[in-house]
Parts: sequence; structure tokens; C-alpha cells
Amino acid sequence: NNLPAPIGRNYQSELRLIPGFTVTGGGAVRGSNPSAAFTVYVNGTASQENNVRIDGATAANNFNTHLTAYIPGLEAIQTVETVTSSSDASAGLAAGASINVQVKSGANQVHGSAFEYHNDNALKARPALFPIGQGKPKTIFNQFGGTVGGPIRRDKLFYFLSYDGLLS
Repeated sequence: NNLPAPIGRNYQSELRLIPGFTVTGGGAVRGSNPSAAFTVYVNGTASQENNVRIDGATAANNFNTHLTAYIPGLEAIQTVETVTSSSDASAGLAAGASINVQVKSGANQVHGSAFEYHNDNALKARPALFPIGQGKPKTIFNQFGGTVGGPIRRDKLFYFLSYDGLLS
């Protein structure tokens, strides 16, 4: 919750903090877009050797097996668990890493969250190698969204909604 999230708010960018992980490419701004997936190498293994699961279901892209097919929005994720070595049978199909993403769910009380990430020219420095007198390139970026979850029928049926939006 307290780690700074880069533009795109993709949980895979935070995997760089784990020893043995190399994260490259991808990272499109829209998290639910398959092109948002990063290529992840773990302890020297090929990127196809990882298994990413969302709520226990494999999330492999059928055409690019080294990419994850769906990236949940950062606000919708409850936990991310990684196993890189000495794994048991529950972390199968993974010679490199087993990454299990748990998505939040509804509860007996209404809970939610909201966020906005804003960036524009006033917040950015002038690039160091620009000629003197040349203005900064135009930059406007607004990413926003939130989540809400609660009961439909107490102790029986729940709802959870997540939304990520982008204006640039």
C-alpha cells in the first residue's frame, strides 16, 4: 500500500524489488490491456518459465506465453505472492517463479478506495539536453479510479467493482 506506484499503476513494476527478478518491456498505461504486461525473468530462467495466477487461475497469454493475459488494476489487488525456489506442488507449472495475485472481494460492510495520479508541464523539469530557450514538451496525464465492495445478501452474496480511467 505504501510503495510509490509509477505511471500505469501496474503491480508487475514492483516485482523489481524482489531479489532475482528482472522486469523489462511492456507497462502500457492501461492495466487491463494485455499489452500492459511486463516481461519477467527470474533467477536467470526464461520468461516463459513463470506462472502467473489470478485467484488461482492461470493468466497466461495464449499467443505470447511470456506475458500475462490480464493485469488487474492496482486498487483491485489484495495481495501478490511470489515463490521463486523450493516450491511445493501448489506452485506448479513454474520453473522460474510462481506469482499468485489475489483480487479483493466484497464483505458484509461497504468498503472502497479512490485515487488520482496527475502530471503536467508545471510538475516536470526541463529535459537537461534541450537547447536553451526551447520549451518543455507538452505533457498532460490524469489517471484515476477506485473500488467499492459490499454485501448483496449478508454472509451469502457480495459485490466488488473496480474502475481505472485515463485522460491524457
